[in-house]
Amino acid sequence: MLTELYNRNFNLSPQVIDIVHENEYVKIVQQQSNLESYFAIFSLLLGEDKYHWDYPSCTNQEFADAAKVLALYHNTIYGWEGAQNNLEPRVVDQIPEMLNKWRMYLKSEAKSKFYSFF
Repeated sequence: MLTELYNRNFNLSPQVIDIVHENEYVKIVQQQSNLESYFAIFSLLLGEDKYHWDYPSCTNQEFADAAKVLALYHNTIYGWEGAQNNLEPRVVDQIPEMLNKWRMYLKSEAKSKFYSFF
């Protein structure tokens, strides 16, 4: 998806760095299934990361700007069918399962900011 965004001139996300040498990616083999997973290396976005995922201390203007970027992202990627070799179901098809997971989080005794949102 990052490559597709780049090809559509969306410059607000990192780019995947093409592999030239074998040491430019990480390969993890799951011991039980021997399934190999590969993790790419990405470029960094410029700027300071001064916000947290939970309880961000953004100003109203920063929230408005973030909403504009999110809208631009969705408009840019609209119509993309995705990678042909993607094994995961589409996000929209995962919504019923998300509801079950969220119900589980509600019942959890875990103590974290993530669970407190539920």
